[in-house]
Amino acid sequence: MVMKTVYLFLLLPLLSSGQAEKQRFPHGESNCEGKQHCQMDQDSSTGRDEQFCREGPNAPPCSGRGTCEEGDCVCRRRENPKEQYTGRFCECTNFDCPYHNNSICGGHGKCECGRCICDNDWSGEDCGCSIDTTSCVASNGQLCDGRGMCECGSCRCEPPYAGSTCEHCPICLGPCLTHAECVDCRAFGTGPKKDRCEAECDYLILTKVARKEDIQTPCKMISREDSCFFYFSITQSPAGTHCTVAAVKECP
Repeated sequence: MVMKTVYLFLLLPLLSSGQAEKQRFPHGESNCEGKQHCQMDQDSSTGRDEQFCREGPNAPPCSGRGTCEEGDCVCRRRENPKEQYTGRFCECTNFDCPYHNNSICGGHGKCECGRCICDNDWSGEDCGCSIDTTSCVASNGQLCDGRGMCECGSCRCEPPYAGSTCEHCPICLGPCLTHAECVDCRAFGTGPKKDRCEAECDYLILTKVARKEDIQTPCKMISREDSCFFYFSITQSPAGTHCTVAAVKECP
């Protein structure tokens, strides 16, 4: 009986600390409290988890906008509940987008991952450009009177034309003076261009009416050849330059 007791007493010190730990926790459920190698294992595990929380090798975990928990980013909440960090690495925001007229995305779109997604009829980096052309339509129905480009709902006129629809030209002759000699030769076969009328004035789409009263806001011009007055109006359309002229001149 004495011999067995001594034998067991001698064997117990031969067990390693790890084996003793396994005996106490057969499935490895050790709290590792106070053990340096367990702390190293935990640090190593944390490092491996953070690798899954980085967008790139040198990027901060969760883009610096959240915490890494077991390999997944938990994005930080902002003071304004409408402003959010999103994405696998908290890399996206719904508030860091261009502003136009003091509104994010111009008030005509939404911010997704730092980029404006514009509403219909709006474009541009900040959704500040309207693609509606209504404001560019001139009185003749053409965009910018055919003398410019409609950009972001406004006309960009070709020089020397100006105005909201490019219908104003401060240094140009008015339509009355510009077309008078061609109207004179086309409608009546008179005037300084009568011998070259077909070559120079064929662009006019001519319509004759019986009376000057049938013409809205007519031009009143005098023919150099016979000193008679004639009345006409000029309009523009995609088809060309239209002239409505009173069929009979007024002669002194």
